[in-house]
Amino acid sequence: MNRQIVKEQLEKINSTINKIEALYGEMGKKYGLNYNALMVLYSIDGIEKCTQKQIADMWHLPKSTVHSIFRDFEKKGYVIIEPDDKNKKEKIIVFTEEGKEYKNRVLSEIKEIEYAVIEAIGEDVTNQLLSSNEAFYKALKNEVDKNE
Repeated sequence: MNRQIVKEQLEKINSTINKIEALYGEMGKKYGLNYNALMVLYSIDGIEKCTQKQIADMWHLPKSTVHSIFRDFEKKGYVIIEPDDKNKKEKIIVFTEEGKEYKNRVLSEIKEIEYAVIEAIGEDVTNQLLSSNEAFYKALKNEVDKNE
């Protein structure tokens, strides 16, 4: 492939990813959340208890970032941060009733938007998007692994 074409395609891919993240950031602002806080909230939907480390690993975020997000949730009364009985270094995150209501309200509205988007682009485009993203990730990971 022509390197100039590849460069242009990569710029478009990265720009699109950044625009999508920015839109999620905008949606989060409605609820007083930045992008990372929204993704943390999103990732623990349906999970009763989890650790900060699990979330950090899931989203490839520094543990300090995840800790700050949960400290903010704790100040707002949304979560209780408890020490893990099995591993004293870990902290367990437990949602309060108010936190569950907040999380459900935020995520139900965002999931409605996402559902409308998937409906708008259709099943075929959604499946192409999934397979394209997975293929890109696997190829990129392979190249990164080769260069380590």
